Amino acid sequence: MTATALKTFAHTRHRVLIAVVAQGLVGIDLDTSPYPGVLRRLIARTATPGERAALSRLPAGEVPEAFTRLWSRKEAVVKLTGHGLAARLNRIEVRGELARPEGSPAEDWPAFPIHLRDARVEGGRIAAIASTRRITAVEPRSLCTPATTRNTR
Repeated sequence: MTATALKTFAHTRHRVLIAVVAQGLVGIDLDTSPYPGVLRRLIARTATPGERAALSRLPAGEVPEAFTRLWSRKEAVVKLTGHGLAARLNRIEVRGELARPEGSPAEDWPAFPIHLRDARVEGGRIAAIASTRRITAVEPRSLCTPATTRNTR
């Protein structure tokens, strides 16, 4: 039997993130905090009532990072399902270890569980991974190793 590895990627300025799983589906997202003027509108349009309530209980200085974590998790989920931003993000609860649909985020929303995991990325960026399998390990790798030159003569 041949195992198939599935992969996805996300990028932001100066960073690319790649996720590979041996089984199941995977989605990943990498983001930085939005500009303060945009933040309130994004929360209103994309957070579930429970997520909005949780954000409202945080000190103002913690809201941008907390929202970015929610946003990254939602994007990872909709990349995994293939719906992209056509899904109604305000109907996907992502505060726990599993993404939970509230109502119907999209017409053909999958019935399988979607597991979530956060990942820290250097440079203050926030990453999230979604998978149809429980995520037991995240192994960061850097592609920024110094290039070696060889004399080919």
